[in-house]
Amino acid sequence: MSEAFKGRLEKHRNDENKIQIGLMQSYELLFELHDPVIQPWYHEHKFKINDFLRHRNESLFAHGLKPVNQNTYETIVPSIMELIRHLIDSLYKTDKEKRSELLPFPNNLGDIGNLISQDKQEAK
Repeated sequence: MSEAFKGRLEKHRNDENKIQIGLMQSYELLFELHDPVIQPWYHEHKFKINDFLRHRNESLFAHGLKPVNQNTYETIVPSIMELIRHLIDSLYKTDKEKRSELLPFPNNLGDIGNLISQDKQEAK
């Protein structure tokens, strides 16, 4: 890890001497540590992730007061979901010990209830 990045991390040390960083900095840390899943795609996709996080952080779902309209959701979420699917697939291919059972990500808000019902039926 570069000394410059270590210095940036130190700025996030809290009163309990723990470093607390956000999602984007977590990706940067994994990149700095040469994580085999993050390394190949981080620079290519970091602007998409930043754009998604900006909308999320400004929304009622996080820290802001702006509602997410349907157009924003349908424009931004599919590309982020594809990135997440790719990361999970990459994780499965690189570290079989980290595999876990995951619900598939919904393609739209209407799919969420169906996925939960399907998972409950498969568990029986």
